[in-house]
Amino acid sequence: LLVRADTPSLSVEHPLGTPVAAGAGVSFGVAAPQSPATRTFFLRNRSSVPLTISSLNSNSPEFVHGPISHVLIAPGTTASFDVTFIPAGPGARSGVISVGSDDPATPLYQFTVSGTQLVPTYNAATNAGLRLVLGAGPVDLAALTGATPPGGVFSG
Repeated sequence: LLVRADTPSLSVEHPLGTPVAAGAGVSFGVAAPQSPATRTFFLRNRSSVPLTISSLNSNSPEFVHGPISHVLIAPGTTASFDVTFIPAGPGARSGVISVGSDDPATPLYQFTVSGTQLVPTYNAATNAGLRLVLGAGPVDLAALTGATPPGGVFSG
């Protein structure tokens, strides 16, 4: 007679019901400047015993996680947390999210996250593609671009 005690078993899902394999990646896509992107992740307990989450970390300040909805996850249920992509500048970015738990098979579950911030563009010939916000007064685009905008000033 072989008796096996069940042990905690963690899986990460995004979206709910879609597993994120350990070591796999989740893309946040392309973000416009100053437009953070948020994704919700779910921690599922796949066992018949409670699962305890001991840590949640990001190795990048550009991928900020929120709190876990609850750290003790009952059998067959989920907890959730958000990760927000806040790029510090244009271009591609990546990071690693690490979830620590009492799952003996994967005590540190890690997956990658990535995203890209658009590079702002500006066409000096048409004064298109750029919005300046510098205090309350108008901005003289001719001084900035060497071109004369319609009306001589931009007052966005």
